[in-house]
Amino acid sequence: MVNVSPGVEATALRDSDLWYTIYQLICGPKVLSRRTRGPLSHPAKGRVVSEELVPGVLVRHPAQPDWGIGQVQSVVGHRVTVNFEHVGKQLINAEVISLEVVNGEDL
Repeated sequence: MVNVSPGVEATALRDSDLWYTIYQLICGPKVLSRRTRGPLSHPAKGRVVSEELVPGVLVRHPAQPDWGIGQVQSVVGHRVTVNFEHVGKQLINAEVISLEVVNGEDL
């Protein structure tokens, strides 16, 4: 995993990572820990991801206004996948970055 900027991760999925991600989407994010592949000992720490962040919602990255408006693709735990106008799909760590929800009036 390579950090592109704070709160953004660029990932190259290996086959095992892809299957693990699919498993997490089906079974839920709290079934297995990524590090140990065992039961989670505690829920995600830090900021709670806003209930407004659901797939389809339009958002803006506060530190990267040149990325344009993005559409939330998925939310798993504190990880939010967003497809931005000018940089494409980015994985945002919602514990670090608070995405700004864009209303229809802000377009």
